[in-house]
Amino acid sequence: MTVSIPYIQGDEEALLQARLVEELSSTGIFTCVQNGGNYSLAVKFLSEELERIGFRYDRDNPSGRKEKNLLGVESRRKATIEVSLLDAATQKTVVGPFLVRANVDFDYTDPGSPRDLLFANRMPTMQFSLGQLDSSEGAFDDSMRPLTRKLAQEAAQILQEKMR
Repeated sequence: MTVSIPYIQGDEEALLQARLVEELSSTGIFTCVQNGGNYSLAVKFLSEELERIGFRYDRDNPSGRKEKNLLGVESRRKATIEVSLLDAATQKTVVGPFLVRANVDFDYTDPGSPRDLLFANRMPTMQFSLGQLDSSEGAFDDSMRPLTRKLAQEAAQILQEKMR
């Protein structure tokens, strides 16, 4: 059976759409086509949230003395999508709607902390330590790929079970 996956609101880089194509195609049940499929997959981002889950104390740069303030070093990104499989001809729902939830955890450095910066040639660069290879903004952006992979895998598994 052929299925098309139209644009997903909130999926600016089409990461979720691409992952859904990959996961649905791998089931052996669905063949994804750009237009004119027997079915259409309707997907909506319902929620996305960020939760800080890991902290460390800041330290005074010259002395290394522990400061009173905490710095975030690990977060959890969560998302919920709603998925429906529609008959393309009638636009009637065949499967769903059902919810898919996923989350990913990621580490990062705090770019506002002088201790997390190494000054070389007067250019600040992040130190690479303990797997914390990016700033909070970069790590947040990078977390979208594993998050969409988890969402797509779960959605494809549910659709596969329902269409058997």
